[in-house]
Amino acid sequence: FTISWTECVQFVTDSGICKPWEGPPGSEKELGADERSMKDLQAGEISLPMIWKEYMIVNVELEAEADNDDDTLARFELLELILRIAALKYIATRRITSKKNRMAEAVVLLNEECLQPYMLAQNIESPDRVRMKTFYKEDVCLAIESKRKHIQRVFTDHCSTVNNLNGQYRMQLKDFLALFKHAGLYDKWFTMGDARVVFVMSILITENELTSNEHKELDFVDFLEACVRTVYIRAMRQNDKTRLRHIVPQFVSDLIHALYNEGFDGQLVPKRKKKNGVAEAKAMAEKAQKKANRQQQRTQAASDKKSGRKPRTLAKLSMVRPEILMTPVKRRQSILGSKPVDKGEIGSR
Repeated sequence: FTISWTECVQFVTDSGICKPWEGPPGSEKELGADERSMKDLQAGEISLPMIWKEYMIVNVELEAEADNDDDTLARFELLELILRIAALKYIATRRITSKKNRMAEAVVLLNEECLQPYMLAQNIESPDRVRMKTFYKEDVCLAIESKRKHIQRVFTDHCSTVNNLNGQYRMQLKDFLALFKHAGLYDKWFTMGDARVVFVMSILITENELTSNEHKELDFVDFLEACVRTVYIRAMRQNDKTRLRHIVPQFVSDLIHALYNEGFDGQLVPKRKKKNGVAEAKAMAEKAQKKANRQQQRTQAASDKKSGRKPRTLAKLSMVRPEILMTPVKRRQSILGSKPVDKGEIGSR
């Protein structure tokens, strides 16, 4: 999930952080444009070229962050850009003159003057506020619990990733969008763009977004919330006053009916063959484990070489334990001290 410069320009202008750029498109990126634009600014204002300069500073390229392109910002970079904009708009222009907690005051002012009005205008609510107000209710939890096994089956069948640490299945965005497409959930009340928003809003906050992909994947609890969010959005747009505790079970039943056929023994049989299913996820996990084992072996070999110790090869081990190179029969004879029995003797017995 990244944001481009074009999207960033739309965000800072719509939120009132800076005025729209009056020059030709792309001229805000020219060298010295930030200094030239300062002449026309009033007290407490910043220009788009000044934000472009900060945009380039925070655009860090990491090899581990595969989806962080050269000209886009990842989420942690966007947060740093907002902090830099707050410092530029309120501290550099001397709107805040206190010596203590200046950065905190600048962020609070930016939130009150620009971010909060923008979120209200765009109907953007905090994920936690919606969770506490609508989803985290006893009747909704009981409705989900009654269909838990079916939801677990849908989630497991459509995951393409497994966490190597705990073995839990993880659902990526492509899996989520494909699941809703095959279930026929996209219509005038709920689009693929809405599904993307639901996916992002349902992910719980992760501690570190640099060392894992958990901020880009759904676990089972996140998937439960995504289903409830989908039901909630469709009901709001259709002016459906039915409570969620009655809509959620029907939604799950429709989902199962669209994705599975019921066999003679009552088992659910998928209607389509999955390209990224449980078998592929397990294979990917085994491949990752083998790769980790090879890396550990290389690290151990490098450590032994650095310390001067040589690896214990099979030939050297055989000098200590000769039975290593023996066949199973000879090894048994060596341990038990028995001789092979002649077939003729067995017949005579």
